[in-house]
Amino acid sequence: MRLTHREKKVLWGLIKWPESTDAELAEKLSLPRSTVTTIRRRLRAGGLYFTHLIPNLAALGCEIITALYGEFHPSESSRQKKKNSWDIIDKVRKKLDYNFFTVHMNGHHASLSAAKDFHQVKQHVEKHHEVFHEEGFYSPQRHNFVLFPIRLCAIQRFFDHAPLLARHFGFSHLHEKNIKLHDLPSSPPTTSLKLNKTDRKVFYTMVSHPDENDRQIAQRLNITRQTVFTVRNRLYRNGLIRRINIPNLRALGFELLVFAHLHLSPHAPLEKRKHDIQKLLQDASHILKISGNLESILISVYRNYLHFQRSYDTLRRYYRSQGYLIEDPQIKVFPLHEDSISLEYNFAPLLGKVLEVV
Repeated sequence: MRLTHREKKVLWGLIKWPESTDAELAEKLSLPRSTVTTIRRRLRAGGLYFTHLIPNLAALGCEIITALYGEFHPSESSRQKKKNSWDIIDKVRKKLDYNFFTVHMNGHHASLSAAKDFHQVKQHVEKHHEVFHEEGFYSPQRHNFVLFPIRLCAIQRFFDHAPLLARHFGFSHLHEKNIKLHDLPSSPPTTSLKLNKTDRKVFYTMVSHPDENDRQIAQRLNITRQTVFTVRNRLYRNGLIRRINIPNLRALGFELLVFAHLHLSPHAPLEKRKHDIQKLLQDASHILKISGNLESILISVYRNYLHFQRSYDTLRRYYRSQGYLIEDPQIKVFPLHEDSISLEYNFAPLLGKVLEVV
């Protein structure tokens, strides 16, 4: 999709400063407010970006993030029944309510989930296999899962597409002036905040319907607009929620989403690799990076296969030269132009389980 220079600038600004008002964004981008408002509406109507509200997982009691990846293939009986693959994936997705990110294509699968403890993690991993098998899929080999205790890992980038778009649109000079990593909120609020039943319902509905305003949420819950306004402000003030905008990668011409799992040497713990991780993140392709002492994961986006190959060859050579890798990274490549790809960000089911409202 072709965008004008101003449209590119506003789209990048929406991704960079997702919680800014049109007036604030206009000032940051040196554009008239009316121009920003008009372009934002046009980009929204054209499906060029999507809004999500991310809850503070640690503050809500989640202690572990799990990355799970592998392959599922239709069994012979499933092929004979000619089940619609989209219907199957939709059924599976609804049952795996600890997931907040999922990408699936032609049996290849990667997901991220959160849980309060290892018991929930184990339940989720087992359920992951059960629901696919119930729908007629089998796994040719064991799926891999990586556990990251939130307080023992480093989340340097969490679905931050601003560097990616800055490079793609030629705005890297603007991005570097305002650089700020959009990390996942991982620390509890400074004050103890108890959520009553109404608070939890408003919280869950906000995350389920991130584009709706206070009036629309109040109508859904049959409560006053002032109540929604008060709860929303308290959630933001106490660091329990934040807003992000995700660009439509396919519409912008990106061809590949890549999930990578790195196995790291015990001689190179997280503290020792800190400088090199920051160096790695100079590559704007990486939209998510979670690091532990022995393992890390990356989710990256590329314009084409050549771009991906060059980026990962550079990463592999450098990490090997530093003695960080004990084997080549495990990589799953998802072509974004494939009609069969299913890509979803959704924190609502997880939040519903945590807040016990669903």
